[in-house]
Amino acid sequence: MSMNRIMRHPAVTKYGTGVSSAELADLVQVVADTAALRVLRQGDAEYGGDIQAFELKDNPAFAQDVAEELLDTINYVVMALARALSGIQSVSATELAQAYHRGFDDGVEETLDNMADRVKGRS
Repeated sequence: MSMNRIMRHPAVTKYGTGVSSAELADLVQVVADTAALRVLRQGDAEYGGDIQAFELKDNPAFAQDVAEELLDTINYVVMALARALSGIQSVSATELAQAYHRGFDDGVEETLDNMADRVKGRS
């Protein structure tokens, strides 16, 4: 399955430890290939034939389909953003607490700047 190829890609598995530009570009290509395969497989099975279903739609129907798909895309982007930001908040709060406690353990009087530096690994 194509999703397995994406999930096992070095740009995914090495994320956070260093991904090269070549690996990232290759992931973009894998994702594009996967999208094209969806047209050839699921899309063809559902909409294919001698003429593509979108070719048969008048402009208003096609415009409505495009608008609905773009709205769904926006919804997924917002869901991904909410999930990513939630993860950042959780990790940051944990790391901030750890930095705060490390400061007390080290006998260092902590300020928010010092704590942020510790979280970011600058001290």
